[in-house]
Amino acid sequence: MDAAGDPVAAISKSINVMDWGLLGYGESVRRQLRLVEERCSGAAGDSLILVEHPLAVTLGRSGGQCDLLMPETYFHREGIELHAVSRGGKATFHEPGQLVVYPIVRLRDNDIKRFVLTLLESAAAVFQAYGLPSEFKEGRPGVWVRSRKIASIGLCVTEGVTYHGLSMNVNNDLQGSRLIVPCGHAGEVFTSMAKELGASVNMDAVKKIFIGEFKKRFRYGDERGQITD
Repeated sequence: MDAAGDPVAAISKSINVMDWGLLGYGESVRRQLRLVEERCSGAAGDSLILVEHPLAVTLGRSGGQCDLLMPETYFHREGIELHAVSRGGKATFHEPGQLVVYPIVRLRDNDIKRFVLTLLESAAAVFQAYGLPSEFKEGRPGVWVRSRKIASIGLCVTEGVTYHGLSMNVNNDLQGSRLIVPCGHAGEVFTSMAKELGASVNMDAVKKIFIGEFKKRFRYGDERGQITD
C-alpha cells in the first residue's frame, strides 16, 4: 500500500503502544472512550492497545438475544460479563489467552473498509509467521485457518477516530464460543494458534510480531513503539 492509499492520516507518523495486561471488558471500554475523546480533541495522538479479557460476551449493533445460546441469567450467575456495545457486527467472545487489539486511530478520508482490511492483513501476517495459512471470506470480516475462524473484528468510528477492534485466538480454550451464535453464523467453528500448532504460543512474541506488522502496514515510525502500561 503506498502513502496515497494509507488509511491513517498522513500526519500520524508515530503511535503510542500500550499493553493493559488482563483487564475486565467494561473497564477497557471506559479507558478506550477516554482515549477516543483525547484523540478527537487533538490532546493525544494515535494509540494501539493490546489487552486480554476475562471471559466476556459482547453484542454489536446488529446483535441481540437471539445470538446468545444461554439465557442472560446464566451470564449473571456465572459472573460472565455481557455487554451491548457500539461496534459493528453481532456476538463475539473474549477470554484469557486471546489477544485483543484496540486501535485508537484517526482515519484518512473515513476509509473504514481499507482500514479493516489492513488490520486483518496485520493479523494474518502473524498467523503466517507461525506457518498457519490464513484465509479471508467475502463479505465476512475475519481471518480463518483451514476453514476455522481464528480472528474476529468489529469497529466503531466517531469523528473519524476508530475504537473497539480485533481479537486473535492465541492460547485461549475457546470456551466463550460455546455461549454464542458467533457473528450470526450458526455452526461457525473457532480455532486458536495453540490448537492448530499443538502447543502453547509465547504471547509476548505474538504481540511483537503484530506490532511490527501493524506499524509497517499503517506506516508508523518507531519513535513511540515501546509497550507501556
